[in-house]
Amino acid sequence: MRKYFAVLLCFIMIFSFAACGGETGDNGGSGEPVSYAGTYVETVAGRGVITIEEFDGKYDVVIEWPNSASEVIYWNFSGDFDENGVLEYNDCQKLLTTYKEDGSNDTISDYADGTGRLKMTEEGLLWEDDQENVAQDSVFALQ
Repeated sequence: MRKYFAVLLCFIMIFSFAACGGETGDNGGSGEPVSYAGTYVETVAGRGVITIEEFDGKYDVVIEWPNSASEVIYWNFSGDFDENGVLEYNDCQKLLTTYKEDGSNDTISDYADGTGRLKMTEEGLLWEDDQENVAQDSVFALQ
């Protein structure tokens, strides 16, 4: 009886180790790529939101930052994260959208050649915008 119990415990341990190997997130040195896709929210006021989607190994990024209840600024860019968790971009488009009471909106493009970077750190995601330093020292946490 004890032999069967010992064999059963061995199988449970083996399956437990196998289950732990399937976790996502930090690659733990396994060599598999880490996905940065997700929604990140600014941790102080909760106003800024960074949405990162992965398509064919590239990341499309949309940053939304409300100025008021009727005015929202959007930044759009794409790129790849390097081995240090940094995405450098030089194709950022900034759009200002004003929402009207009748439900319509006006969108104005401010620029289409913005540069900067996203950096994944232990604290969260940092956004460094070279044009305006919009989110200077702001940390965005994955939701």
